[in-house]
Amino acid sequence: MNEGKKIDEKYILSPKAINHGDPKTGTVTKHVHLTPVVGNRISCDFYQRFVTHRAQYSLSHGVLIDGKPSAQSMGVGFDNAVATAAQYAQVHGVCWGYWNHDHLELFPAYEDALSGFVALLDERNSQPMVGIRFWQIDKDRPMWVQLYEPDGMTEYRKPKDAQHLIPYKAKQAYYSKGYKDAAGSVITETGNYSALPVVPLFANKQHRSTLTTAIKCKIDAYDVITSDFADNLEKTNEIYWVLNNFGGSTSEIVNMMETINELKVVANISDGTGSSSAEPKSFEVPYAARSQAVALLTETLHDDAMVVNLKEITGGSLTNVAIEVAFTRMDLGADELEWEVFTFVQHLLALAGIQTENITFKRSRLFNTAETIQEIYTMRNDISQRKALALNPLITNDEIDQIMQESAQEAAARREMEAIAAAVDETMTEEDSFGQR
Repeated sequence: MNEGKKIDEKYILSPKAINHGDPKTGTVTKHVHLTPVVGNRISCDFYQRFVTHRAQYSLSHGVLIDGKPSAQSMGVGFDNAVATAAQYAQVHGVCWGYWNHDHLELFPAYEDALSGFVALLDERNSQPMVGIRFWQIDKDRPMWVQLYEPDGMTEYRKPKDAQHLIPYKAKQAYYSKGYKDAAGSVITETGNYSALPVVPLFANKQHRSTLTTAIKCKIDAYDVITSDFADNLEKTNEIYWVLNNFGGSTSEIVNMMETINELKVVANISDGTGSSSAEPKSFEVPYAARSQAVALLTETLHDDAMVVNLKEITGGSLTNVAIEVAFTRMDLGADELEWEVFTFVQHLLALAGIQTENITFKRSRLFNTAETIQEIYTMRNDISQRKALALNPLITNDEIDQIMQESAQEAAARREMEAIAAAVDETMTEEDSFGQR
């Protein structure tokens, strides 16, 4: 953010006395010189928290494909790659996913000033038809370029002082398969996908960063307020002295400016009383207006980012209804991001040869646990055991099958013990009857 430099380049002016010699008269004049001193530079981390919160809210539990974990069909690490891509996309507006045969690789649109990825779109359907990935370790090192086309990938190299790219590797297919024929010879087959295997994940339908002008300006204002408050606190957190009836001349006071600034001393030449004194003083930094402004900016920042402020739902007495209301705004933002992730994953599944519309996400919601468990207990007679376990926030999906199996075993053991007890009771009853005869 270029606007952040406004705070980084802020100066506090400090008075300082310097001497200048006049070569003609030989006299020395004294002037007050203002020396620039860098002030406090305090930056908040709102946006990073917003990005992380939105991505993890929808994707921390992974992507479910046909009701099963994505690792079963898309390989280990797929969920982590999708969540990371969602964070990149929110910052840059888009992140590109390269389906490399059996796993997902990410190409951020921007990594640094020397590295990134850009796509060339078809003018008829606006779909990416060519992708260009480029990177440099340093500006004094060669640039490497990979050109992705529907029929393969070509790699180029640009030396430090060269004007043009130099082919490094000829175009090659995106995947290869090897097998043995009847004679035992290894045969390798190469092939390409039905479409360009580089798929965009957009942050929103506008294909732009979630760092909007409204959010950026409010963050800058927040940083300015906190930085200025720290500067004022630093300048006034010491005792300074008021000197009454100071007998020196104005030039002597000017000469003392540097010392005055260091010692926090203010000189009063004459107050008309004819007596001299030194009186300690201190400043009380005003904070009420700043606190109100900071609180208002914090609230509006969460509103603009469509992220729930967790401070709004603190306290043990909040009901699930209150929590649901607090998360309404968050759910709307999550709907937008999840739709883009849904499209992204669906295109990747098509490249992997999987056709499905059953792509779901599990959001990381807060619950009033005691209230939720009480509601499950109330409707227990109307739902199955599996459904009750799935609704319980203290039980994960991975634990349900194990609990069901253990419950079935316990029920079987209990029935067996009841049958044995019933048989024993029946035997004893028959013996008592025989004895009475």
